[in-house]
Amino acid sequence: MRRAVVFACLFLVSGAFAAAQEEVPLVPKPPTASQGKMLVVDAVRTARSLTEVEGKLKGVDEQVATTQKSIVLHNAQHPSGTCTTTTLNPDACDGWINEAKELNTTMAGLVKQKEAQMFRSAQLRGYLNMRLARMRMMTLLDGLTEWEQEVVACARLKKDADRSCLIAAWKHHP
Repeated sequence: MRRAVVFACLFLVSGAFAAAQEEVPLVPKPPTASQGKMLVVDAVRTARSLTEVEGKLKGVDEQVATTQKSIVLHNAQHPSGTCTTTTLNPDACDGWINEAKELNTTMAGLVKQKEAQMFRSAQLRGYLNMRLARMRMMTLLDGLTEWEQEVVACARLKKDADRSCLIAAWKHHP
């Protein structure tokens, strides 16, 4: 019985606390000039990093293409895919096999590099897009702040003048 009463009291108290929290209105604050400047500097730095990563990715793509051509030339030496040896020359295929291992190792390394560069490129692109979206929102919020001040000024006018002022304000709403 005590547990039920304690539980009910806790439930009521937590409900009152939650209701008190919901009553606080959210007031958007316009961005400061230093926040905007910092955001632009960060976006420029990110764009430069993205350009650098994409340049590295092009370099890796060129290496992959060169290695693929080498693999095609290597495989053309023995189109059947197997190298045969004779008793007179048992080591005849060793060079071909070693070259294949080297080419496969090189290609595997290049694929890992390409995946890492693509992942980093996607990260930077997402981060840059987030920064650009935030810059757009800051511009919009700043425009809304100016518009809000204009609307408030219109609301303070006499009844006959406020209507035309509000109509004019609405025409250049951001």
